[in-house]
Amino acid sequence: MVALVMGGALLEYDEAALNERLARLPEAARVAFAASCAERLVPVYEWAAGSSADQDVAVVRAALDLGWSASASTDQIEQAQAEVEALVPDEDDEGFIDVALAQNAVGCVAYVLRARLSHDVQDAVWAARQLYEAADHIVQLGAPSRAYIRNLELETPVQIVLRGLGSALGDLEGASTAQMQTRARADGEALLAQLKGE
Repeated sequence: MVALVMGGALLEYDEAALNERLARLPEAARVAFAASCAERLVPVYEWAAGSSADQDVAVVRAALDLGWSASASTDQIEQAQAEVEALVPDEDDEGFIDVALAQNAVGCVAYVLRARLSHDVQDAVWAARQLYEAADHIVQLGAPSRAYIRNLELETPVQIVLRGLGSALGDLEGASTAQMQTRARADGEALLAQLKGE
């Protein structure tokens, strides 16, 4: 597959190429990339968690804010990571509107925090994978009964995510954190609109 090629209309997800590209970036840039992935899942998480999980949503939001913060201490990050990982729902958790999307979103935030602690490029790549898998899930939710949509790159939710990943990579070359967050939130709202069929 072609790795997030921005020149054409069609983008494809290539994790090995993404890993290679992120490995060439400074650690702070990799963390910002991971945070931008998680930011894109916040609106989806808020929907998937339902109204019964307002406290969990607040914990996830606070943890992601720490992930974005260059001044957060190691102790703060470690504590937030433990809190977030404890919130990953089980497959049979009935308190969520969509458990799979909640798992992707919470997992993505956990990888942001891991990227801050581990200094390992793979954690940023896994954050991107959580975002991509969430888009895949959204596509499959809209599939006809007993059908699996295979050409994911042609589907709007996946294109939103792939363009977002490409935008996040481009933003690392000069956009501010505020600009990255604004673009990521807009993509997250677009993804949520696709999920809700709007």
